[in-house]
Amino acid sequence: MKIAKALLFVLMFMSALFWFMSWNRTQRDYPPVEQMLSIQGKVVSIGGRQGKTTGWLTLESGDRKLSFTLYIGKKTLKKYDDLTGKEVLVKVHPKSDFTSKKYTPSVSHLELVGGAVVHDYARKKEKHFDYMKNADGIIGFFRTLFFIFMALFALCFFKRGGKS
Repeated sequence: MKIAKALLFVLMFMSALFWFMSWNRTQRDYPPVEQMLSIQGKVVSIGGRQGKTTGWLTLESGDRKLSFTLYIGKKTLKKYDDLTGKEVLVKVHPKSDFTSKKYTPSVSHLELVGGAVVHDYARKKEKHFDYMKNADGIIGFFRTLFFIFMALFALCFFKRGGKS
């Protein structure tokens, strides 16, 4: 009986952890646009890797040079010709760390000042929430499992009068 209780507890804990992580990630990764950190500056260098969706952006804002990671393919960048030397507006996550030498902040939104939007945050956020709505059935299934395992755990525990 102790093995069954331990197994139910582990399954209950894993179900709760999965549910919390999926909810928390959505809240953390996609804050409202108003909370995003906006930086305007001149592009020093920009590029993407062939066949990859990651690239880089170096921006001169005031007297500082800032480096960013871009999740934009090379084909998308080619549509806008050479962006070097142009004024752009970049929006990044409000908790971005510009002091780290190992990791650079990821660009959530990139647009030319007075021009086209190269990478739209609102569309990306909407796409993610549509995905979450589709995945809600799976998440609902795991939530239901969580409550079933919690009920079974409580039933097993109280069936023996609280003895372990």
